[in-house]
Formats: sequence, C-alpha cells, structure tokens
Amino acid sequence: MRISYLCTCFIAILSLASCQSNYFIDPIVTPAFTKPWQASAQANLTINNKFCFEGAAALPSDFAVTLSREFWAHGLDNDQEMTSVSAGKFWAMHDVTWLAMGGFGFGSQRTGPEYAFYKFQGIAEAPGIDLPPHASPNVSYLDGHSDFRRYFLDVEYAHSTAELGFGSSYPGEVKGSWGFATRLEYLNRFRFTQSVSEVSDTSGNGLDTTYSMDISPKHDLALDLAAFLTSGIPYVPFAQLSGQLLLRIPLNGDVTYQQLGVASLGIRFTF
Repeated sequence: MRISYLCTCFIAILSLASCQSNYFIDPIVTPAFTKPWQASAQANLTINNKFCFEGAAALPSDFAVTLSREFWAHGLDNDQEMTSVSAGKFWAMHDVTWLAMGGFGFGSQRTGPEYAFYKFQGIAEAPGIDLPPHASPNVSYLDGHSDFRRYFLDVEYAHSTAELGFGSSYPGEVKGSWGFATRLEYLNRFRFTQSVSEVSDTSGNGLDTTYSMDISPKHDLALDLAAFLTSGIPYVPFAQLSGQLLLRIPLNGDVTYQQLGVASLGIRFTF
C-alpha cells in the first residue's frame, strides 16, 4: 500500500514536471544479459505519450551494443526525435549482471506555437484566454526549436529471477528481472531558438504581455537514477512486460524548462 502510494506520487510529480519541458528524457536501456549472443528488442510508451524503440545485443567476449530511436509524434506542440547508440561490456555472475556502456545520440526538438503552461489555476486552456471573475492569470507560450547532441555513460545492475516471471510453471520461457541503473548525460543543444510570451494580470489594469527571445546554445549536465522491473508473459514465449521509473538530477544549466524524470511501460522480446 505504501509503495503504491509513493509510486503514484512520483508519477504525479513527473507529470507536472513534463508540462514545462522542452527536452524529453528517454528511458535507460537495461538489457539483462547472462551470456554472449543474446539480443532483445523493446517498445516503450512514456508518460509524455512518446514511443521509444530500443534494441540490444550481447557479443563475444561479453561486449554489448544498444540502439534506440524516438520518432516525431504527430500533433504534439512539444516534441522531439532522437537516435542513440552505445557500446560497452557486461559481467554476468549467476543471476546478477553488471553492465557499463558509453554512448552518443543526436536529434531535434520543436516547441509551439500553441504550447503553454500556467502559473495560476484560474485560467482557461490555451490558446484562448477566457478569464473567470477576479482571476489573476499568468500563462506562458513557448515557441522554438533546436538540434542537439548527447553523450552519456550508463551503469546497470540487474538481477534475474523466475519469481517475477513464470519459470516454474512454464519451463524455458523468459524469466523476469529487476534492477537499478544510473546515467550521466551531457546535452549540447545548438541552433537553439526559443521565444516566450508571458501574459499576466496587472492588478486590475488589464493584461500585460512580456516577450523574450533566447538564441544562445545550451550545455546541460544531468545525473539519472532509475529502477526497472520486467516480468515474463504466460503463453507468449520470449516476451516480457517492462516498467521503469527514472529521476533526473540537473547538475548545471537552466532547470526551468527541464523535465525532472520519466515513467515508461513497454514490451520486450528476447532472442
């Protein structure tokens, strides 16, 4: 009960944070390799209504590679596309796997023209501003775009167990796993353009609009902490359900419009 309540609160915080984000965090790729020549493909849906696709493969000498892709989502005023690759090494010891990866990614982001967030509850949704009586609104409209490059280091701890899957009733099927992962990410946003139009109440004197433009490149450093869980699916060999909660800790940069975390659900197929 208490764990369920904490998870609900955590996801609610992520939902509020994502309303003021102009960069979407992707889930950490967390394959639980136990030997070479294993592979997995996974599709995730994040709390931002974004689909992320990822693949991972274990190579000889316990090396590993991953590939992830995020596409534009039709109809979103705050959206991005991104491709990332990484390579590293894993160490499997019975049911425990450690994985260390280094990677590179690139993509583009767009915001607006009708993307808005509010600093007061008594105001109608954008783009119209229909004020209730005695309301004191403060709404900001964002419009902009950027290209970006990202460099990251991942470390993962995974524990495989039949208790989370169906290994006892369905021998030979995929077992479940749980674990933790951390990622250090450097984000370089170039060709950055962002305009902000802020509409606010001026104490009974009407509405006042403030316009600002930012065209300076952004260099952000952040630490991600994640917990993940996978479970095998009965009667569907080689398939798992997967979930991940991720918290982002900004280490520098402007955190005003940064997302503070992400929650995702997905389905994984192993080979």
